[in-house]
Amino acid sequence: MELRQLRQFVVLAERLSFRRAAEQLNIAQPPLSVSIAKLEAELCAKLFERHTQGVSLTAAGEAALPFAREAIARSDEMRTAVGSVVTGKQGQLRVGFVSSASYSLVPRIVARFRDIYPGVHLILEEARGMECIERVEAGELDVGIVRTPLPETASLRLAPIETSELMVAMPYNHRLSNASCVQLEDLADESFIQYDHSAPGMRAIVLMSCQAAGYIPNVTHTAAQVHTVLSLVRTGLGVALVPGIAELEEQCAILPLTCRGGSITLGLSLALRPQESSRLVNNFCNISRNIACPTLHQVS
Repeated sequence: MELRQLRQFVVLAERLSFRRAAEQLNIAQPPLSVSIAKLEAELCAKLFERHTQGVSLTAAGEAALPFAREAIARSDEMRTAVGSVVTGKQGQLRVGFVSSASYSLVPRIVARFRDIYPGVHLILEEARGMECIERVEAGELDVGIVRTPLPETASLRLAPIETSELMVAMPYNHRLSNASCVQLEDLADESFIQYDHSAPGMRAIVLMSCQAAGYIPNVTHTAAQVHTVLSLVRTGLGVALVPGIAELEEQCAILPLTCRGGSITLGLSLALRPQESSRLVNNFCNISRNIACPTLHQVS
């Protein structure tokens, strides 16, 4: 039994004429008659009474008609559902993100994505940078939003979506808290609150920046999340280098930072598996890039 036969059966049941049914189906009348006869043989029942002026449904035909219509409807629904998943209009998307992306970027991306793809079930999980990386690699997350640079050992493909300037956080009573800008070189003797190994992007940025300023930071405390780092700064335990978005916090003084006369930039990137081909993921990437930096090319 084929869907083609069921469609022909339903049309004939509605038109009650082989000629009119064949015209609607855009086929010749003999193949239609053969197809209906085969369906009757398979069901071991006569579905139509043949008359000189047309046909009429038998009791068996009346019983079969609602099931045929239901099968066709389910088939159409399945085709629509599969097509929606293939094109990224439906399905489930698991996104992990570091805490510093939650201030502004993630809410804007999510709002736009849900407007355009309301049929997609979006699962958002805040996680540390290394956790995002490991879970994307393991297939537990589809996309990660992480701070870069990442360790060279990371096997993921990175799609940059945003850059910002690195800033310095310090207690309000710090000797430099009223400065219009702080030189990283002037912080060589300070106690630093550093990011731990679960935040590889920010950890690497801090280390490389301090090395460029001519010293290795004196790390006295470590934390995983930006808001935790800021809490430690507020208590007077040291200074910290933070993403520019941390200006939204009011826990401590957040000041512009330079190194050797220039600003220090850091990035947010989408972490993807190297051979990722999901249309769902690509749609999310395109929206993320357009939200964060509209001039970037779309992910193909």
